Amino acid sequence: MTPLESARIIRDHIADKLHVEAQIDEELGYALTGQCSPVVLVVPTHEEQITNILCTAYEHKWKVMPIGALTQVEMGFASEAVDIALSLKRLDRVIEYSPTDMTIAVGAGITLTALQEVTRVHGQRLPFDPVCHKEATIGGLIATNVSGPSRALYGSLRDITIGLTVVYPDGQMIRTGGKVVKNVAGYDMTKLFIGSLGTLCVITEVIFKLKPIPQQSDVNLIEVKYNDLAVLITKLRTSDMVTSQFELMSVHELSERDEFLLAVGCDEHVAAAEVQAKRIQSICGAMSLRVTHLTGKAADDYWDSYRTHLAGQRSVIRFTCAPTFIVEIAKEMQVNIDQNVFIGISVTVPIGTGRLYVHPLNESSTLHVLRMCRELLYTYDGSAVIEKAPQTRMTLVDVEPLGVLQDAVKTLTVGIKQTIDQRGILSPGRFVGGI
Repeated sequence: MTPLESARIIRDHIADKLHVEAQIDEELGYALTGQCSPVVLVVPTHEEQITNILCTAYEHKWKVMPIGALTQVEMGFASEAVDIALSLKRLDRVIEYSPTDMTIAVGAGITLTALQEVTRVHGQRLPFDPVCHKEATIGGLIATNVSGPSRALYGSLRDITIGLTVVYPDGQMIRTGGKVVKNVAGYDMTKLFIGSLGTLCVITEVIFKLKPIPQQSDVNLIEVKYNDLAVLITKLRTSDMVTSQFELMSVHELSERDEFLLAVGCDEHVAAAEVQAKRIQSICGAMSLRVTHLTGKAADDYWDSYRTHLAGQRSVIRFTCAPTFIVEIAKEMQVNIDQNVFIGISVTVPIGTGRLYVHPLNESSTLHVLRMCRELLYTYDGSAVIEKAPQTRMTLVDVEPLGVLQDAVKTLTVGIKQTIDQRGILSPGRFVGGI
């Protein structure tokens, strides 16, 4: 039986017996996994259909990969060949919103942009600002556990997500967490599924805790040379200021390679924001550093342009290290990476998580930079993974896109995968170590 004939059987079964939209796509498979065989694109409209699809796929051992807007699909290993691409794009509604409790439950197919528009009407927002395409879905962002500059104050997705509804590979539906901020004691399965790259379950619903839109949002852009950077960061972080963003970036427009830009944000009441702005001006003035203060719409426009510019970059390496080593690592990256490849870096200083943006001149250039980053970061007990790199993950030979797990951790990770997905049908091979 040819791959196309197999795809027709799967399509007809899902369409005729499960009554779910299904069609054969002969090009999507290559975009997802690099496979030449066609996949069946299945587009359910509600959770019950997803449970039926997975139950049937589990029975027949059909391989399934959940997808959204395909904006996050380049992270991780290329999955093994799959039979079904399970689109969640129609699970795009607000399921429940309680402005009083400041919680919202949404389908995995809703975009972050649409969610923010709903909450803005009530003076609330999700404090989450990743660098991503405007069409990125909540499900895809949850699966890849991305973050943005606001993580410095508000935490990661694991901190602001209080519940999930997921469907296991065998079709069993479970709910984790709850619709209130305070949850019962026990192992938090919500955190397990965030960042699992669609290998453990299909996420159908997400519950977030929200924050009020601040009265005033400011950002202070500080131009600083490497020699002053450590002192400046120490003075700012040991002050009594509460910063909403603390992002260290390379400055491409300046000719000297020891220049950085430190963006320090403040989400506060008007009076408090003014006090913090004066404090920053005082600290920087004493060090003869130039500060550009933006407030209100100007501050929002700055972060919008930051995300828009970086979201368009084609190769991104995400790295993590102890915050105390950020200055040294940022300097070494900026100086040692070939400037024909280097675009810039952006690091959330208090967390020690950053992204390196590089020109994908060719696949080997991206892999070379990844190797160099890992050699540097291992010195500081850090790590680096490919977050985005067109086609590179399809042709990896001796480079692990997500790094290498320690034996004990890999044993635990494999055990979790085998317990939840005994037949290995969900995004097989996409996680760390090809799990």
